[in-house]
Amino acid sequence: MVLFELFDGQYNKFSVSLGISVRVSFILAVLFLHRGVALAQSGSLALSDAAAELLAVNPDSHSVSIFDIRSGIRKRAEVSIPGIPQTISIDSSSKTAFVTSRQSNTLEVIALESDSLAGCVPVGAAPFGVVSDASYIYVANQKSDSVSVIHLSSFLPLLTIDVDSDPRGLRLDAESGLLYVTHFFTGDVSIIDTERMLVTDKVNVNSSANISQSLVLDDARHRAYLPQTFSNNANQSLLFDTTVFPVVTSLDLSSRTEMRASRLALDVVDQPVGIPLDAVMDSSDRLFVANSASNDVSVIDLATSRGLANIKVGANPRGLAFDPVSNRIFVNNTLSGTLSVIDAGTLQIADEVQSTAIPLSQSLLNGKRLFNDSSRPELARDNWIACATCHFDGEHDGRTWFFADGPRNSPSLLGVADTPPFHWSGDLDELHDVELAVRVIQAGIGLTSGSSNCEPACDQAPANQGRSQDLDDLALYLASLQFEQANISMSASALQGQMLFSSEAVGCARCHIPPTYTDGLRHYVNTGKGLLERKGLLFNTPSLRGVNRTAPYFHDGSAASLEIMFSAMNTSDLHGTTSSLTAAELTDLLAFLNSLEAVPEGGPGVCERPIAVEADATAELVLNQQDFQPGEHLSLNVHSAGSQSADFYVVIALPDGALASFASPENKLLPGALVPLVENVDLREGFSVRLVDTVLDSSVPTGVYQLYAVAVSVGEELLNQDAWLAFEHLEFEIRSVN
Repeated sequence: MVLFELFDGQYNKFSVSLGISVRVSFILAVLFLHRGVALAQSGSLALSDAAAELLAVNPDSHSVSIFDIRSGIRKRAEVSIPGIPQTISIDSSSKTAFVTSRQSNTLEVIALESDSLAGCVPVGAAPFGVVSDASYIYVANQKSDSVSVIHLSSFLPLLTIDVDSDPRGLRLDAESGLLYVTHFFTGDVSIIDTERMLVTDKVNVNSSANISQSLVLDDARHRAYLPQTFSNNANQSLLFDTTVFPVVTSLDLSSRTEMRASRLALDVVDQPVGIPLDAVMDSSDRLFVANSASNDVSVIDLATSRGLANIKVGANPRGLAFDPVSNRIFVNNTLSGTLSVIDAGTLQIADEVQSTAIPLSQSLLNGKRLFNDSSRPELARDNWIACATCHFDGEHDGRTWFFADGPRNSPSLLGVADTPPFHWSGDLDELHDVELAVRVIQAGIGLTSGSSNCEPACDQAPANQGRSQDLDDLALYLASLQFEQANISMSASALQGQMLFSSEAVGCARCHIPPTYTDGLRHYVNTGKGLLERKGLLFNTPSLRGVNRTAPYFHDGSAASLEIMFSAMNTSDLHGTTSSLTAAELTDLLAFLNSLEAVPEGGPGVCERPIAVEADATAELVLNQQDFQPGEHLSLNVHSAGSQSADFYVVIALPDGALASFASPENKLLPGALVPLVENVDLREGFSVRLVDTVLDSSVPTGVYQLYAVAVSVGEELLNQDAWLAFEHLEFEIRSVN
């Protein structure tokens, strides 16, 4: 198949190429002169230098607090947010702030002139990081494995960029136009070229890296720093201080590699700390790291890699911001509802102010603090491990650990109260038996005095409930962990899979009984035969709720995916009779399983879009890669959004300079003509078209191709540059096979 099908063999030279190039430079210059680039790092705090405003997200209060910070620090307003606010970014030029919100799966927009909610934009599942530049807002959707791109002026979702699993934090380098995306469970960093809206590279980090959220750019050294927790799950003889390690990973951005020799072990350069989560640099070449479990901030001299101070702050610090004008560091203590203010000159706490009144009951709030805390000796030895270390936000860590019982895959705790007994061996009969994990895994003294009541086993000893208020509160918090609102709609394939799941022939529902998808019993399923197994061959039936996001599978994590589990690892049909299923039936069964408690993406009707900031439009051409050879797949899409109607052109200059235009209805090329792809299209509704989707063959001319997308006022000529509303230029090359 050829790349482009032309109606005839006539071509016309692209005589306006030079004029277009000049126009591009002019448009970009105007954009950057008239719109400041917003704060380019996602976090739970955002600082606007121009307006001296500090914004803090309050997840449990479902709100954002707004502070004036130039004359002291004064709380100006607290804005309610639907769902659970995660991170925030500010666009100073439009005086708006952008907040990602879980549960609602939206981007909430705050008008800072009125300190009120202006509207929201539907995004993917479990949005977290958000940053913006002169034209677009970028949102990392952790449970959709994507980055949403939203037109800043019209608030229209423009396109979605697929990335590796669990994208979390975002950091935008405005100068290079590169967007860095952290991946929560791997520590890897994807790099998106925002000019091409394409993932162009990835930095692989040590495979043990976990809880990787924040990324700080060091422009002077051309490095990046990532606070992370290393999971030493390959260790078969675990001690509390050989289980995980708090580190700051350094990346060389020139070679795009991890600098292992420059890794900062926080327990060495500072002191033992728990869950380093966020970081920020000050003006004196120092790195401040918020340790969310040990409730402190590590201060590191980057020139010498030596620790300078350890500063105690409030409960569960998850965000930092540096104000260069006042030389202060702000710390968001999310489970205290306070801001700690650090004087960067003295490295002392200068102030602490109330950010919000957390509306949880005293017992539930205490339980949540205990779950996320490693600073108390009752909970952990040497600040090392919290419950949240393996179950961050109550979910799993994607790891299998070698415990005394044998190899154990960390399960998610969402909905755990509904599925007793607990543990893979089913030997915990109450949530209060978490006391055993506190004492054995976290090496804490314990939340009760005396015995753990787990000898010879927790289900054969007296109950732990009622033995201490702290233990009761921790169990109360565990019971509060629930799935977010699930997507109740199912595809046709998932409906077929549901019938297979429930059928006697396949038999999945005999053990995985709806609605909890477990029977609370132990079964032999042909696993647990390894030499390290200490609890026998019977295992508690795991719930299948949310199974699409909890790989790997089985008690020992030996199944990397559901596909592998039902094919190569189920030949004996001990996990349902699946060996005789056709490929189509297996696809349907997997579609059903992946739909169980799946987090929905934001969709139409979720919320009202904010009013457009200004009359503006944008155009984006997106190729699946930058260079091609015959035999490779080429995909070309065009996207546009704006606040008015337009005629839209897509023009290509071939390697010999000949010109052709894409034209509807079949998106074919008209040679030698400047005709619109579509006329009078309403950009307020957004506009996306796949123009090319093909495999290149050897007949395609090699050389450099130039693509141009232009939106013009309705009825105006393409060559009338004064009528241009949006412009995009993209270059790619097709090379011959060597």
